Amino acid sequence: MTGNIKWANGMEGGFVYGQDAVRNYWTRQFTMVSSTVTPLAIEAENGTVKIKVHQIVHDLNGDLLADEFVYHFFHLQENKVALFEIGEKIKPD
Repeated sequence: MTGNIKWANGMEGGFVYGQDAVRNYWTRQFTMVSSTVTPLAIEAENGTVKIKVHQIVHDLNGDLLADEFVYHFFHLQENKVALFEIGEKIKPD
């Protein structure tokens, strides 16, 4: 990822900025939840990779928090992720 990465904060909304902030976000997230994200379809065009995913999130007690399908968008700059965005929920096929 680029040094000035802009990364979607899927837990609280908004974004975190920079590699250290992304590291801190992921470290904190996995002390609070357990998730499985399964890629279902991948498209790449003009420096953007669009991945349809099925994401299932549980709290650390095993209670289901989310079971949804969304798109993840990775915008590349010189072959590094410069921006990560999470799309709106979509219906499964």
